[in-house]
Parts: sequence; structure tokens; C-alpha cells
Amino acid sequence: MPGFDFCGATYQARTINADGEDCINLFPESVESGNGASRSAKWALYRVPGRQFFCTLNDSPIACVVASNLQFSAFDVTPVYFAVSGSTLYSIAVHYDGTSFTGVPTTIGTVDQKGGLPSGALFPAQIIVLNPNLLFVVANGKAFLASYGSPNINVFEHTAGAGYAIGDTGIILTGNGLDSRYTIDSVTVGVTGAIDDSGWASGGSGYVVGDTGTITGGGGTGATFEIVSVLAGGSVDIFGYRLTNVGSGYAVTSNAVTSSSGAGTGFTINIIDVSNAPAGAVLTFTPTPGSGYAIGNNIPTQPSGKQPGAGDGNFTVDITSVGAPVWNVARIPIPDGTAPDDNYIQTATFMDGYVIVSLAGNEPDPQRRQFFISGLTDPSTWNPLDVGEKEGNPDPNVAVFATQEILFVLGMTTTELWLDNPNGPAFPFQRMQGGGLINQGLASPWLITAMNGGLQWIGNDSSGTLVAWQMKGQTPQRISNHAVEYRWRNYDVTGASAYGYQENGHYFFVAHFPIPDMTWVADLSTLGPDGKPCWHKRLQWDGFNWHADIGRYHAWSFPVAHVVGDYRNGNLYIQSVDVGGDNCADIRWVRITPHIFDEQRRFLSSRLRLYMETGTTSTAPVINLRISNDGGYTWGPYLAVTAGALGNFNFVVEWLRLGISRNRVYEISGTDSVTKALVDAFLEALPTVTR
Repeated sequence: MPGFDFCGATYQARTINADGEDCINLFPESVESGNGASRSAKWALYRVPGRQFFCTLNDSPIACVVASNLQFSAFDVTPVYFAVSGSTLYSIAVHYDGTSFTGVPTTIGTVDQKGGLPSGALFPAQIIVLNPNLLFVVANGKAFLASYGSPNINVFEHTAGAGYAIGDTGIILTGNGLDSRYTIDSVTVGVTGAIDDSGWASGGSGYVVGDTGTITGGGGTGATFEIVSVLAGGSVDIFGYRLTNVGSGYAVTSNAVTSSSGAGTGFTINIIDVSNAPAGAVLTFTPTPGSGYAIGNNIPTQPSGKQPGAGDGNFTVDITSVGAPVWNVARIPIPDGTAPDDNYIQTATFMDGYVIVSLAGNEPDPQRRQFFISGLTDPSTWNPLDVGEKEGNPDPNVAVFATQEILFVLGMTTTELWLDNPNGPAFPFQRMQGGGLINQGLASPWLITAMNGGLQWIGNDSSGTLVAWQMKGQTPQRISNHAVEYRWRNYDVTGASAYGYQENGHYFFVAHFPIPDMTWVADLSTLGPDGKPCWHKRLQWDGFNWHADIGRYHAWSFPVAHVVGDYRNGNLYIQSVDVGGDNCADIRWVRITPHIFDEQRRFLSSRLRLYMETGTTSTAPVINLRISNDGGYTWGPYLAVTAGALGNFNFVVEWLRLGISRNRVYEISGTDSVTKALVDAFLEALPTVTR
């Protein structure tokens, strides 16, 4: 009985008269030895990975999951993954009971993830793990910095500068801490800076009643005093002097030395209050904790720049007590000096110590082509002057993505390649000279990934839309085919996203389209007759209709391996080819074969035999056959057979007396958790007398 290329990929041409093959929840794998049991079969079909429950995040639905990049040290303790679900940022440790892994989620903080797709799913979020204790998060256009350390500054001392207003904020920039902030909540009032009798401190020794002196420091002029009482030893206390002239222009905490008078020595005036102080002298402030601080760090603010008000920068903080390490999540404006809601952060990436973000267009600049970079190793600072611009073509910027030491600045129809040039001008990134522009753009900000030494994305160019590309070096290579592109032609790419992963040597590019509710997968390791990757669909069957695959977000980390997030809820699953079902549910799989066709001559099919793995499970799966005699336009009823019980490794799966046709197509399917592999199919058919 001859084979007929039963094992293959999805290839539904513009007309199924040409080819209508489909491969749902099955993917082809090359028989690389060339000596398979079926000599005619180049490939076998394997069922897609199953999912095992890992954990549930209380807030939902999931919008992102990433590996922590932390070396695993202990179960139940070491964070292995980070995730955004609903409006909450989580860390996830792993519990092991001796047979299986489960996740142990811990809330880090709130990231205000709201809005999303009509289905209720959220737009994808991003987490950049700068180190396991410092995360840069983009959620629904907002940027957040999550840091783990000792942010609870319980006790602190401060000295006061001048020129501040209520609501001014600043950032503690040096020392061992990170991103501790303060907000001034009250200031003194007045304009003259005169001091009164309660604004002095005492000191010195050897004075006698009647001594007089002049305040000569502290920025003021004209203040004089007279000693009215002394203590034992000639020292002066707070009640031992009176002002004879108040002077003007003094600032809080200014130390002023008196002129020498009488027998006293060493007497200084420490101004501790002012009655009519210069406007903006600081009385009190409220800190917003940072992390990693040590007791005794005396940390000044930066003169100007970091204080958005009129402060002169003389404000300092001396930390005298710190709290236990915790996570702190703070929203940050990009760039500095803007309101948090002024800009919608579209995508973020990391390269050479810089976080890099692209911004969505806004009313002043709908064709926005800018991207901003953070301070070097400092994701809390975003200088407005640290900005690059996509300049080779006027199409707006869609995303930034760094891989292979190249920063890809992707527009709607073109992409620019930028390099880090540390010896260049003040802005460290420059467009690659000679070949820094390619004429393919990106269809959706999240429809891109990188693996296997290349960049993969689905994009547009100036002449059309929705083609899949892979960048090898500096040259884009088309990895979709005409059949796939035809199916994509009317897709709405709103919220479309992609991820890549490797399992058993297969590099899978997984593309999710929420609006048409479809998931397409290219296997970059298995090439079809056209030299391009084989494509298949990963879908969920609800008993009536197909829907997009539930695993929309992916991360890999030891010891669990692959974990995916369910876009419908807060569930995370372990994904593996060694897992049978889909979170304990059966997986429906379908293979629609190539045409059985002989120049439209009639033929009689007496037997179809399916060669598949049998006898390895306690439950014999049910295999269904449907027949189309018009090339796949209409279908007959399901014809079910079983595939053999445990130990029956040579069970023959076949259907007999299949009738006459001119253009036969078979659909073979199953809904189970045990089918693993289909190897080939063989057909017995004879021409009929009537042609």
C-alpha cells in the first residue's frame, strides 16, 4: 500500500482545490536518520505539548511572565518567575512535593494594569529583570520600577535648604540605597529672614552679664545681642541673652559666630528658627522609601534638576534607622520632568546597561519616532536630552528590541539598526552605517521575539502587510508562505503578540492573534519543500468552536522549565511534551491530508491504514475519520475506531470500503490525552472501469 505524504504541515492555499492541508495541535518532525519504519515518510506528526497546573495568581488575567534570572538555591524561597496579572506584580517561588512542582506566588505591588481587549484579556505587559532585586515594568503604557531592599526609613534627620515649595520632590541619589524619594509638605513663610529671640542656640563660656556681640555669619546682616545672664563657669543658655537688633536675611541652621566681647570665648549662634524667613525655608518633609540604605548615609540632593520646584539643593537626609527588606513599586515618568500620564510607554528593552523605551504617538506628535534611554545602570533617571529618533524613514516608531548587540528600532514599515558607541557623542547609540535601514516594519508592538541567533517578527512594508520575517545577521528572510499569509490577510493585529521557545531542538515561533482568536506556530527547525519553516495551528476546542491557544505568555527557568500564562485568567501552567492533557482536559487534534487525486479520474478506495504509536497507554484512544469527495469543501460523518489497549504495540488502525471518488481528502482527528505520534498513512485504491 503506498503512502501519500500523510504527515505534513498546515498549508491551506487560497483555493483548497490546490491544497487544503491542515495540522491542528500536531506538528511535523523530520525523521533525520532517513531510515524510518515507513520509508516514504519524511516526517512524523507529534502532538503539541500539554499543560499541568502550576499556580493561580489571585488578580487576573495574566499579561506577562518572565524568568527571574536568579540562580536557584531553595524550594519555596527562591523566586523563579515574575509575572503581571491583573493590576498586580508577582514573584513566584517553586514548591516540590517529591513528584511535581507547584508555584508559590507572592505579591510585589500594584502596577495599575487596566483596560485591554474585547475578550477581557489584557494588552501584553513587559518585565525587564535588571537583576533579581530590580525590575523595570511596563503595563498599559505606564512605567514602574520595582526594587527589593530596605526601603522603610523609620528615623531620619534633615537639614533645611531654602527656596522650596510644598509638593516639591527629590530623589536620594548616592550612598548604598536606590531611588528613595521625598516630598516637602510644609515650609515657613515670609520674605525678610529676620530672626527672633526663640531662634537662637547657646554655647561658649567665660561670659559676664553685659557682654555684647554681633552676628557675622549665616548670610544675614545687622543682628546684635547682649548677655543678660550666665551659668556656672560663664556659659550661656537659651535665656541668657537678648537681641538688641534683629537684623535680616538669615536662614535656618546657619551657624553665625559672634564678635569677641568680654571674657567669653567660643560662643556661636545657631539659628534654629526664623520669624519672617525667606520664602521656602524647609520645616518638614515626607519620605517615600527607596531600598538598600544603611544607617548613617548622609546624602545630599542634587543642585537643581532633581527638585522640580525652586529649591536650591541644600537639603540633606541623614538616615538613622532602616526597616526590613521589602519590595517597593514606584511609577516613574519618562522622561524626567513630565507628568506620568503625559506619555504612553509602548515597549521597553535592555542593552549595555540602558533601559530603552519607545513611546506611542500623542496629540502633539502622532507620528512619533523618538525613543528614550535611561541613565547608565540607573533605570530611575530619564534625562529628556537622552533621546534618539528613527530618522531614515518617516513611518512612526512601533517598538524597540535589542538582541545580538543590536538595537532594532522598528517602525510600521521600516526598521533601523542602532549600535552602542561608547566613544561617540553624548548620546551613546548611533545608527549603523551602511545597512542600518531595512524595508520591513512591525505589525504590532509585541509581535516579535528573538531566539536561535536571530530575530523573528510579523510585519508590514510600504507595499503590503502581515509577512513573517527572521533576521539573520542584517538580512531579513521571509519565513511565512503564501498560504499562511493569505489566511492572515484580514487579521486585526490589535494586541497580537509572539514568543519563542525551544524544546527537544525545535525552535517554535508562537504568534497569537486575539481578535480573530487564532494561534499560529512556525517550527524554525523543520523546513518544508519550499525551504521555509513548517507552520501549524495551536487551538483550544470548546466542543463547538476553535479558539486561540490559552498559553499566551511564556518563560523558561530551572528547575521547572517551560511555564505559560493563561490569557483568560490567573493560571500558570507547566508546558511539556511529557504532559498528556491541557490542564487535565483532553486535547483535540486534527490532520487534513493532501488531495488523493489522479487527473480527476475515478478510483475506488478499499482500505486506509493509519500507522501510529499504539499500546503505550492504559486507555485506547478513539480515532475519527471523515471523508470529503469534493476536495475538502464538504464532509461525511465521523467514522470512529479505537487504537489499541496497553501493550498492543502492533495494533492496526484502519478503515475499510471507503467508496469511489475523483478528488478525495481525509480528515483524521482525536480528542484525548494519550495520542502522541502519527507516523504515516497508507491507502489501497484502484482505478474504476468508468473514468
